[in-house]
Amino acid sequence: MGVVLLGTSGWSYEEWTGPVYGGSRLPKLRLYSKIFRTAEMDSSFYVYPRREALTAMMDSVPEGFVFTVKAPQEITHQHRLETTPDALRALEKFTELLTPMNRAGMLGCILFQLPPSLSYEPAKLETFLENLDKDFRYAVEFRHPSWLNEETQHILAKNQTAYTIVDEPLLPPLLWVTTDFAYVRWHGRGKQPWYNYLYKPEELREWVPRITEISQKTEKVYGYFNNHFHGYAVYNCIQILEMMGLSTETHQSIKQQIQNYFEMTGLG
Repeated sequence: MGVVLLGTSGWSYEEWTGPVYGGSRLPKLRLYSKIFRTAEMDSSFYVYPRREALTAMMDSVPEGFVFTVKAPQEITHQHRLETTPDALRALEKFTELLTPMNRAGMLGCILFQLPPSLSYEPAKLETFLENLDKDFRYAVEFRHPSWLNEETQHILAKNQTAYTIVDEPLLPPLLWVTTDFAYVRWHGRGKQPWYNYLYKPEELREWVPRITEISQKTEKVYGYFNNHFHGYAVYNCIQILEMMGLSTETHQSIKQQIQNYFEMTGLG
């Protein structure tokens, strides 16, 4: 089996101060990294990260911690897989910022989450992937069902890029493994928005054999819960780690802390 690294999408939510961080005002990433060994940086989708912030992130976590970083919307939603000079400059700007993290072995991959309006254009995808800096690893999350076909799998595999396996209301959880690592995102099954959702234990149990299957086909599995409201993501991530026999005493302590908070607030 490959290494399974599970965490959450983001870590700096103020509403996690009580349920997850126990009221501590220490830097949230430092507290988070005592719970999980990986995190997906989601804020980079909205604004390019500052060099100083990235350096501080690297200094805040223990050895062996791995980040994955979501590409800016300028690349995915404005340029939409284009390879024009402006689009390539945006890519270069982003990868240059992440070079120190990548060289330090702390960057798992860059995630490209495509807009729902971007439908199947295989030639555009292939050209885009061919123009990426080969010093980095990549995953692509498709959000239009027209991409779910064999040619898409072939293009990703040819370019050693991971297909992003999703749990969400609109797309099926296809267990495609297209390179030597896999990428999973749990968005939630709620309504307006999807990610304001607490997974039920039986819904998480469905994923235990799926993760096992994926891990048998690849060297590493990155997985992130995006249902961040009220600390749901942390709670669900710990639950699935527990189901897989991968939880620790720290996980159990945090889980109980969140349970207590849910009981006090009526959120659970």
